[in-house]
Amino acid sequence: MDKRSYRQNEMFRDLNAEEIEVRVQSCTEKGATLLLYKDARCDMRILDEAVSPTGWQREHYEMKGRLFCRVGIRDGDSWIWKSDCGTESNTEAEKGEASDSFKRACVNWGIGRELYTAPFIWVPAEHCDITQGRNGKPQCRSRFKVESITIENKTIIGLEISSRGRIIYRYPASNNKQLDDLDKAKKRLARAITSYCSISGQDANVLKREVPLTNGYDAKNPQFFNSLAEYYEQAFAELKNEQ
Repeated sequence: MDKRSYRQNEMFRDLNAEEIEVRVQSCTEKGATLLLYKDARCDMRILDEAVSPTGWQREHYEMKGRLFCRVGIRDGDSWIWKSDCGTESNTEAEKGEASDSFKRACVNWGIGRELYTAPFIWVPAEHCDITQGRNGKPQCRSRFKVESITIENKTIIGLEISSRGRIIYRYPASNNKQLDDLDKAKKRLARAITSYCSISGQDANVLKREVPLTNGYDAKNPQFFNSLAEYYEQAFAELKNEQ
């Protein structure tokens, strides 16, 4: 690899939504704070893509009792190195520290640096499963997934996180009101269909699945679900008056 090809690849691509993991950073009875991160396999994959499997290497060394990793990128006949130290994990201390130092060294090269621009991610209790842990403290058992992310100049400008197939967080914050309105509208429709089926005798679960799909499904529009809810609320009222 010559210097020209190296310079073309020195800006590593941004992470995809599928490459970003989500974990709970802290939890209270009112909700949970989430953190975005990447794993070492993601770093290795991007390095392979950008400079080829033979165009990079890693080395670990200890300095002042700390484990460091340095990642080298081939530049013609020489190597350019960037390094950082890691912290131990809660499970496998030594392995976790080695992996963390590698990931941090890759950040120095720009891989995943956009994650450091992530907004404060707060998920209220109604959108996650919070129970009491063995130590008596609140514990969030929900699993979260990055559904979409928009990055410009290594800065996150848009983010959607889901749990159990439902969007529970959107960024920018202006979108969160729409998210709350959407959630309320869906719950209103579910209640309206349940009430209607209690008199009509239809299967509520089947109707809840089929109704949105047969009425020009607009998954992100609260008004769409409110309109359907209003229809079934009126239908329920009419059936109830006929009894």
